[in-house]
Amino acid sequence: QFQEGKRAYMFDCGRKNASEVSVKLSSGWLQVCELEALVLEEDMPTNIPKFVNVALNGTASATSVGWGGLATRVNDGNRNGLWGGRSCYHSAGGSQHKVSVTLKGGEFGVKYPVSYVSVYNRQDTCCDQRLNG
Repeated sequence: QFQEGKRAYMFDCGRKNASEVSVKLSSGWLQVCELEALVLEEDMPTNIPKFVNVALNGTASATSVGWGGLATRVNDGNRNGLWGGRSCYHSAGGSQHKVSVTLKGGEFGVKYPVSYVSVYNRQDTCCDQRLNG
């Protein structure tokens, strides 16, 4: 359950192999300020830091876009949770929204053993509850 005002959430994925990570919302506006897919160092090729955000260089997409909040904002490396920081994705109104990041190489079948997915919430007081759905 998402909580109003909470900045970030980390979900344990148990090192599940993945080529894409997503956030879905069945109703209301979906707004995500950053989406990271973290892989343990021992699961990555040599010479890579402890955790690698493999979503950073992936391809973002969404079922809808509203208010200029492009999907590419969810993996731009900027965790700024304020709308004015121009780093948050925003869906159009309606229902069944989804924002996804195809991880680097995922379009060619590359999969990563994702340990955690971090989702950064919007911090404006008007909208910090919208991940609750």
